[in-house]
Amino acid sequence: MKHDTLDFVGDGDDSDLVDWTMATFGIKLEDHETADTRTVGQFYDLVRHKIGQSSAQACLTQKAFYRLRRTFAEMGFAGPITPKTPLDALVPKGRAIAKNWLEISQRSGLALPHLETRWPAPLLRWRERFRSNWIDRLLFGATAAAVAPLAIWAHSAFNWSFGWTFLGLTSLALGLSAVFGILLRGIPRRIVTVGDLAKEAAGQSFTALRTGPNHHSSHDVWQAIAAIIRNVCGHKGPITRDTTFFRTQSKS
Repeated sequence: MKHDTLDFVGDGDDSDLVDWTMATFGIKLEDHETADTRTVGQFYDLVRHKIGQSSAQACLTQKAFYRLRRTFAEMGFAGPITPKTPLDALVPKGRAIAKNWLEISQRSGLALPHLETRWPAPLLRWRERFRSNWIDRLLFGATAAAVAPLAIWAHSAFNWSFGWTFLGLTSLALGLSAVFGILLRGIPRRIVTVGDLAKEAAGQSFTALRTGPNHHSSHDVWQAIAAIIRNVCGHKGPITRDTTFFRTQSKS
């Protein structure tokens, strides 16, 4: 069974999580309080304890939804919009996705989750299954191995410097991969409906949406913590209470 982990490696991402959380919720987290925190659920419970009871009558997700509904109406969508309305019906795809996403954010005043590279499903499943700290180095090595024969051929055919040719071709290949990734950008697969987007936007915009220190729900706190985690480490998969920060039980 696959271990549900964020794969923090202790290179500052755990400190960034704590710092960002303190700034978002206006609380103080001591080192001894976070030392034994291994799962997202434990971290959430700690934050909830620090915040205290909520006095919110309506959750921030509802506020985010109302803003999004008004925004889509302003952008020309005439039909009824409910939390179950598919985003595919509202947000045009293609090269203009980044521009559309930015317009939605600016009109609504909400911070939206980052667009993600929409890899083909088989490749996405492979990446998620074998995701680890060495995957990027493996991909770089595979790219270098692929261009090495071209560098050898250019060196023998044109008497080009092998080192500079190899470096240039590798850089070109990685650059084209980056451009390809940008062209494949789209809405994260976990966000399907307007309701899904409202949840994510509420988490991303927690500080801006609440009108007082206790004007939020427990659900809002969870969404905000999930948003902070995604911003810190770029995690794209589901986040549950049992999700661990580190693959092993020790931070060392």
